[in-house]
Amino acid sequence: MLFDRILKDLRKKHIAKKTKSHYQRYLNSQYFRFGKTIYGYSNQKNEQGVFIPIPEEMRILKTIFELFLDKNGKSLKEIKIELDKKHKTRSGNLFSVYRITHLLQNPIYSTYLYRNRKYIKSKLYSYQVASLADYKKIKRKLDKILHEHLTFYHHFNGIGG
Repeated sequence: MLFDRILKDLRKKHIAKKTKSHYQRYLNSQYFRFGKTIYGYSNQKNEQGVFIPIPEEMRILKTIFELFLDKNGKSLKEIKIELDKKHKTRSGNLFSVYRITHLLQNPIYSTYLYRNRKYIKSKLYSYQVASLADYKKIKRKLDKILHEHLTFYHHFNGIGG
């Protein structure tokens, strides 16, 4: 019984140490190794270990954030229509409302990460598309839109009270 507990504890510590080691290796590597790179950044890092922004994609992101944050802010659908006139995604497709929403919800564009219910300054992404205050404003606005859509959906489909 005691031996099993000691063995489990050692295994847990070993896994934690290994995970930390792999994460450190990832942070120090020159290339992005997990999945697709974040829109607006290349998969390579500069000498300071920061991912290199792609200027054209950053301009598109700036446009999306400005259109959404404008005091007469455009809807997600209007932003999509505006983007479809001039821009395409990295893979050559048109932007979708879902993709635009996903981009607006990503705190990395304010150069912050959201971990353990806190915003932490990112060491890997340096180009700020929107301030943290603007990001929080966008998040509230998107949450409200999502809530309205869900309320309508539930009402229309007879879900809830």
